Amino acid sequence: ENGRLWMAALDKGLYWREGGAWNRWQGEAGGLGIASNAARQPDGRAAILFRNAPPLQGRPPFDAIHKARFAVGEIEGLLPGREALYVSGGQGLARLRGGAIAGLDAERYPWLASVNGLVQTPAGDTWTIGDAGVVRMRSADLDQALDRPGAPLPRRVFDFRDGLNSFVQKSPGQQIAAGGDGRIWILT
Repeated sequence: ENGRLWMAALDKGLYWREGGAWNRWQGEAGGLGIASNAARQPDGRAAILFRNAPPLQGRPPFDAIHKARFAVGEIEGLLPGREALYVSGGQGLARLRGGAIAGLDAERYPWLASVNGLVQTPAGDTWTIGDAGVVRMRSADLDQALDRPGAPLPRRVFDFRDGLNSFVQKSPGQQIAAGGDGRIWILT
C-alpha cells in the first residue's frame, strides 16, 4: 500500500520498505502479536498475519489478520484472489472482502482444508492447491457457496489418480500462479 513493501519477520518484528530504506513498525506493544506472513489484497492494502491477536495502537496502515477472526483453525495461508483475500486453515477457507468475512467449513467442503495456494483466472476459474491436491472450480460457484454456506460447490480435484505424484509445499508464499498465456503453474 502506498508504495510500501511489508515483511513479516516473526519475532524480529514487522518491517516495511519505503524510499530505499527498511523501517520497523513500532505499533506493536510488547511484541505479543508476532507477524508471520504478509499478502497484498486486491485493493492494494496489505494484510499482515499475526500469530496472536496483536495489541496494535491506533489504526495501522494494514489489515491485521489473526485466527480469532476466522473460523478456519490455525491460519496456514493468506491467498490473494481477484476481488478478495482468502484465508486458509485446516478447518476451512474464509473470504475477506470489503471488511466482511464469509467462510466454508472443511467438514462440508473437505477439499478446502489446508489450501496453500490459490489463483483466480480472467476466464472465471479458481484453482487451489492443498492437502486434497489441485482443485479447479468456477469463481462464481465459490462466491455463491461463500455467500450461502451449504450451497453445492462443483469442483474437479486432481490428485494421485491423475498423475500428481507429489504433495503441496508447506512453506509460506504463493504455491500456484497463472502465466500470461493462461497456463497454471503449481509448486509441488
